[in-house]
Amino acid sequence: MAREPVTEAGSGSKICPRRHYHNMDPSALEPSLYTVKAIIILDNDGERLHAKYYDNAYPSTKEQRNFEKNIFSKTHKNDSEIAFLEGLTVIYKSSVDLYFYIVGNPQENELMLMTVLNCLFDSLSQMLRKNVEKKSLMENMDGVLLIMDEIVDGGVILESDPQQVIQKVNFRVDDTPLTEQSMAQLTLSLSGLAHRGCSFNHGTSIMRKSSAEERGRNVLGTDVKVLTLRRINDSRKY
Repeated sequence: MAREPVTEAGSGSKICPRRHYHNMDPSALEPSLYTVKAIIILDNDGERLHAKYYDNAYPSTKEQRNFEKNIFSKTHKNDSEIAFLEGLTVIYKSSVDLYFYIVGNPQENELMLMTVLNCLFDSLSQMLRKNVEKKSLMENMDGVLLIMDEIVDGGVILESDPQQVIQKVNFRVDDTPLTEQSMAQLTLSLSGLAHRGCSFNHGTSIMRKSSAEERGRNVLGTDVKVLTLRRINDSRKY
């Protein structure tokens, strides 16, 4: 089936999705497992929240920032989901104050990249309880990183099912070994429980001692009363 022409980022003209690499080296068109070149998350000001590059196309942080600024300026007011920029295929989606980008080679199948984007977004939506916005994302960044690692590793797509991603992330969290900090917290909690237990036992001992003393006084008082009555009765006999 023929591909529909798409709009090139930053222009209103329709282009063929494959036009920009017809003259490329044929070896570059060979299928590869390394599908994803980068995953980028920006806020609605174009500032990076998280970005992961899987090759050396942009080796320095400055080059990466310039690329991110470029794709944001060309896409944040564009309704299309696909852009061709700097010889790369960019699939993107926005949500409230967030922009998600999946970057691939120019010859990459757009549907594959869209599958990665949808898996990332749906997985985050489940983790954030459908509250996919900047504040929630920043508060759960550890989970975001785990989700990204489950979907793509070194540019290779590992998983495209959001349910499987969430299950694997939950398993990794549950299987995380105790750190020194968590061990210290556990020790402190146990110490607190032990201290409260000792205080309780000590208090119980005091209560028991007080009860025994009270019973002693009651018994002693009874004996004194009995002895007094006997003496009064004896004196009356005489």
